[in-house]
Amino acid sequence: MSSSFQNEVPKARVNLKLDLHTGSGQKKVELPLKLLVAGDFSNGQEERPLSERVKTDINKNNFNDVLADISPSVRLNVENTLAGARAFRRSAEV
Repeated sequence: MSSSFQNEVPKARVNLKLDLHTGSGQKKVELPLKLLVAGDFSNGQEERPLSERVKTDINKNNFNDVLADISPSVRLNVENTLAGARAFRRSAEV
């Protein structure tokens, strides 16, 4: 593993095709789309700094397994703003 995520070059699965118009010429350029999402998604469970954590490559084949391993959850405390009564006469009003 390299010392920085910035130095890694993952295999491109999506390429962006650009038509560049420069001066009197036209040039077609194909650039790979690369996306790195870095963050603390452990909800305070992981104590190591981000720089020391293991990077997880996610693709369409392992997405569900990675999601199951991470086991994300959310707890929301919101004010009840649904109080009141409403009569519905047509399904379009729902």
